[in-house]
Amino acid sequence: MKALISFIAFSHDFYVDEHQELCVNKEGTTYCFYKDIFDKEKYDKHFLIIASPRHENRIRQNLLVNTLKDDFPQHKDKIVRSELMIRDIINHTEISTEMRRFLIELENENIAQADLFISPGTPAMQTCWIVAHLNPNIKLNTRLIQTRKPKEQEKTILNEVHFDMGGVPENVERKSMYFESSETVDHKEDFLLLEDLRETYTRARMVAESKDVTTLVYGETGSGKENLAKSIHLFSSRRDHKFGAINCSALNDELLESRLFGHKKGAFTGAIDNHKGIFEQCNGGTVFLDEIGDISPKMQQTLLRVLQEKVITPIGGNDKKIDVRIVAATHRNLTKMCEKGTFRWDLFYRLSVVELRLPALKEMAIDSKKTLIKHFLKTQQKYFKRKKMMKLSSEAEKQLMAYHFPGNIRELENVIMGLYVFNKEGEMVEIKDLPERINHSIEKKIESLKQDFILHQHYHMVYNMVNQSKVKAYKLIGVSQNTFEKYFNMSFGGEE
Repeated sequence: MKALISFIAFSHDFYVDEHQELCVNKEGTTYCFYKDIFDKEKYDKHFLIIASPRHENRIRQNLLVNTLKDDFPQHKDKIVRSELMIRDIINHTEISTEMRRFLIELENENIAQADLFISPGTPAMQTCWIVAHLNPNIKLNTRLIQTRKPKEQEKTILNEVHFDMGGVPENVERKSMYFESSETVDHKEDFLLLEDLRETYTRARMVAESKDVTTLVYGETGSGKENLAKSIHLFSSRRDHKFGAINCSALNDELLESRLFGHKKGAFTGAIDNHKGIFEQCNGGTVFLDEIGDISPKMQQTLLRVLQEKVITPIGGNDKKIDVRIVAATHRNLTKMCEKGTFRWDLFYRLSVVELRLPALKEMAIDSKKTLIKHFLKTQQKYFKRKKMMKLSSEAEKQLMAYHFPGNIRELENVIMGLYVFNKEGEMVEIKDLPERINHSIEKKIESLKQDFILHQHYHMVYNMVNQSKVKAYKLIGVSQNTFEKYFNMSFGGEE
C-alpha cells in the first residue's frame, strides 16, 4: 500500500469569502495536489492530519475532506481524518514526539511506502518531518515530497526532497530525537542504557510518545524506578514542564495529602502559609509516585478521584483542575494485594494502563554489572574532583562482581562513593578496603557450596516439613538415624 501523509494547510487550503464564510481554496496546496498529482502517484490512502482536535481545526478538516470527496469521488474512500495532540505548533520537541508516535502506529498498516508531504504546515512541522524521515527507529519506508507551481505552468509539480543528517539544523536539537545511547540524550540526567535495560527503556520511550498514558513501574528498591520515570517525562511533550517525585511510604496520610495536593493558610495547626502541592506545581508535567503500594485505603480513594476526574482539592481549599501524567512505582505485588483486599482493584486498573519492569542487579548479565562499576567509578571521580579515576584490584573487582547487591544499583553506586572517600589519589582498592558486609557475604556463599552444608540445610528443611519430627525426617530422606544426626547437628561459621 502507498500512503500520503500531510497536515492541512491552515492558511493556504482555505479563504474567507465576501460573506465571511470559510471556503476551500481550489488553488491551495492540498486541492492542487489532488488535481495534478494524486492520480499519477497512485496513492491507496491519504492520512490528512490536524495538529490538535480543537473545534476550529476539525471544522477546517471536515470542510476540506468533504470538498475533496465531492470533487474527486474516485478517492473518497482513501481519505483518513487524523489528528495529533500538538499544543504548540512551533515547538520542535512536542511536534516531533507526536509525529513519531503517529508514524510508529502506522507500522501495523501494511504500508509499503509512506510519502511525507512537507509543504503544508509550519516551518517547525516541516523540519520535524525531515527528522522523522531520518530517524532509524521509525520502520516505515518514508519519502519526503514537496510541491511547487512555476508561474509559467498551470500544473503543480512534485519534487522529492533528499536529506542527510548534515542537512538538519542544530536548533532542532536532533540529539533528543533518538534513543540509542546515554550520550544522545539531550538533558542533564544520565540514563545509562545497559543491554538488560534496553527493552524496558525502549518501551518507556513509546509510553512517552503517548501524552497521557498512566504507567506502573515494578522494581526492587534501588533498581532505578525514578530514573525510568524521568526518562518518560524528558522524552515526552511535557518535558518543558516540571517533573516531581514523592515517596509515598515515607509520609503519613495528613502529610502526604498536603504534599500532593497542597493546603490553604490556617487549614490546620502549623499551616502558616498557602502551599501548592506537587500536582499543582507540576501542572502540565509529570508526577512520580514511588512506593504506591504503601498508601492507606483513604489515600487510595483520594488518588482514584484525581485519576478519574483530574481534579485535586487542597486541604482547606476548593477543587482545581490539573493536567499531569502520573507514573507510579512499587516493589510490591499489587495484584496479590488486590486479591487480599489491601489495594483497590479500580485504582490498580487506573494506574496499570502500561506496566514496566526493572530487573534487580542480581538478575543482570556480568557485562552489565561491569559496565555499571566503570560508570560509577567515572561519575564519582567527577563528584570528588579527582585527577585520576580510582582503580580496583582484580581481586576486589571479582569480589564486587560476586556480591548480590540487595540494594541494587543504588547500593553499588553508594559502595563506589564510599570507596572514594577513603581512597588516596592513585591508590589501588584491595579486598580489605571493601565494606565488611560484602566480604562476609562472599565467605558465606563459599561456605554454602560445601556438600556438608548442603546436606545440613536439606535435613533441616525436611525436619521442618514434617512438623519437626526427626524420626519422620530421616525415614523420609532414607538415611539412618546416626547419619541424620551427624549432618543435622553440624555447625557452620556465620550461619544465620
